[in-house]
Amino acid sequence: MGLSTGLIGPTLLKMGSQTNSNIQQLAYLFSARSVGFFIGTLVGGALIDRFIHYGNTLLAMCVFVMTITTVIVPFVFRFYILIPIQLAVALAMGMIDNFAQILTLRHYTKGVGPYIQALHCAFGVGCFISPLIVAPFLADVLPKNSTIFDNTNNTKVGYSIKNDDDNKQWHYSYYIIGCLFIPDLIWILFYAIRDEWCKSIENDSKKPNKKQELPLLSDHNKMTSDSDKKQNRIHFAFVLGVSIFLCLYVGCEGSFGSYLHTYAHLHLNIPKDIAAYLNSAFWGSFALGRFFGIFISLKIKPIHMIFIDLFGCLLSLVLILIFHRSVTILWVASIIYGLFVGSIYASAINWTEHRIKMTGKILSALAVGGSSGDAIIPLSVGFAISSRRIGPLGFIIIPVIVTVLATALIFILILCIPEPEQSKPENVDVCTTKDETDTHLKELL
Repeated sequence: MGLSTGLIGPTLLKMGSQTNSNIQQLAYLFSARSVGFFIGTLVGGALIDRFIHYGNTLLAMCVFVMTITTVIVPFVFRFYILIPIQLAVALAMGMIDNFAQILTLRHYTKGVGPYIQALHCAFGVGCFISPLIVAPFLADVLPKNSTIFDNTNNTKVGYSIKNDDDNKQWHYSYYIIGCLFIPDLIWILFYAIRDEWCKSIENDSKKPNKKQELPLLSDHNKMTSDSDKKQNRIHFAFVLGVSIFLCLYVGCEGSFGSYLHTYAHLHLNIPKDIAAYLNSAFWGSFALGRFFGIFISLKIKPIHMIFIDLFGCLLSLVLILIFHRSVTILWVASIIYGLFVGSIYASAINWTEHRIKMTGKILSALAVGGSSGDAIIPLSVGFAISSRRIGPLGFIIIPVIVTVLATALIFILILCIPEPEQSKPENVDVCTTKDETDTHLKELL
């Protein structure tokens, strides 16, 4: 997931050149990926709950789809073909996101916080490596004063993408990353064959016993008290609020990582290969923030981590906005933003798991919120960059506004939906003894 996510940003202008598309059209790629991710999380949540014993098999199928769709991107020269390919990539990514987190939650039933942080750290590592793979294959073939023309009416709207058909070296980055998926696919298939396929006969023999338990469960559900119904309404409101928060957060993270390369090249005239390294620096700090989150989550509650991260994100974005002509500030603030934004998603999942029991459907609801933001906010940023009135500053203005709204929403959730008395103990995800902390660290290493 990380390799695929970090790949699209540095190669966005190249894909526009190959398909003869402008920035406004390319913005729809992010919407297509978000729709695919949206559908993937919904379908993935239902599948992982339905086929409980075949999680690795489902995971392997999704990695196979990502491998094929990544390798064929260099052969696409029409924008209307590129959209369904990106849709398929994101569809697989949405399922992988759901499968991986649910399998982790099922495996580590106690103190799951650091393991979720480690899982998301792996995503950040992939995002960091991907631009480093792309950078050597990028070349600055455009003059610094080139402009973008709107293909619909041939009028100048901002910044342009000119065709550079002679430079196809960036195709190799897609081939390399597609091949990097293959060892992962083989590794997951090994576990699927060993732990799932070879035990399918044993699992089938246990199905009659499970069917006998279902009436008891249904009878128990009929005896739900009024207090339980009220508790369910509180849980629904809480999940809805966290989903909206993730909508805002993921939209900011996605638009920043996807348009940072474009913003640096168009607004500050940074060469494309150097801008790719800037993109990698952001994703590297993103991965580092998630790595630190593994150890911080052992000592700090998830909600406290969320507030600290939101403050750091807002501070770095405001710095870029105020000093938007400074290349140095862009580098420093991008790294700071990556450090703080990295652990928010995992902290939100941990916070939710701390309040209610996580299932595939609940995780799907949270992921749907994130994918909705990834569809709306990057699209808005793309239109803002292409507009005459806002221009490239839309890349930073919109995330500032959205981050403020996300912070306000967290305050509303805390004030209006207090933690229920029947929830888990507050220290369930925080290691209170040195021995417990050492045990978690040893397992993680």
